[in-house]
Amino acid sequence: MKKIFKLLFASLCAFPLLAGCSTGLDGETVHGMVESPIWFKTASRNTIVSHFSEFCDSYGIPRGTSEFRSCVRDSEQASRSNTMSNYRSIVSDINANSTNNELNSLKSGLQTQCILDGKVWVGNRCM
Repeated sequence: MKKIFKLLFASLCAFPLLAGCSTGLDGETVHGMVESPIWFKTASRNTIVSHFSEFCDSYGIPRGTSEFRSCVRDSEQASRSNTMSNYRSIVSDINANSTNNELNSLKSGLQTQCILDGKVWVGNRCM
């Protein structure tokens, strides 16, 4: 069961790498969905700045101003922070579920052994 879970997780992680490819402003191959961890790792600085510049343009902030530069910088920082926070949360949930599955499997094994030994499992104990 654990192997199946790991294979499923690996497949889900690989999907954005395989399905979400594009070419950045500098001709680089950019992987993943926009603003995903892999996107930030594979996109050039120009591609990243261009993406967040479009966001700040949509607010009508004039290009070349300190307000525009702050908008681009702050938007990128917020996106990176949110992306990593979401990633850590997903990994934490997976680890917690994996640990719970291992504990449940261990308990199930103990219950089976208890019965095979001719005893009775009561609550959390073999009697």
